Amino acid sequence: MSEYWQLEKCSFAFYTENLKVMRSINRSYSDRIRITAEYFKDGKLRRKQYRFGNAELRRIRGYIASE
Repeated sequence: MSEYWQLEKCSFAFYTENLKVMRSINRSYSDRIRITAEYFKDGKLRRKQYRFGNAELRRIRGYIASE
């Protein structure tokens, strides 16, 4: 499950449970998409929440469509 929502005029949040998407963001977009929260269950990473700007919106929509 992944979703995004608008925080401010030019700022969005993105939430995902998909480990493949998390790895891709960390590998390719760590300089432009910031981690705002990490959720753990039984000591394992399960979900992440990110914050990003308008320039990355198209990429995030692509991640959601690929699920």
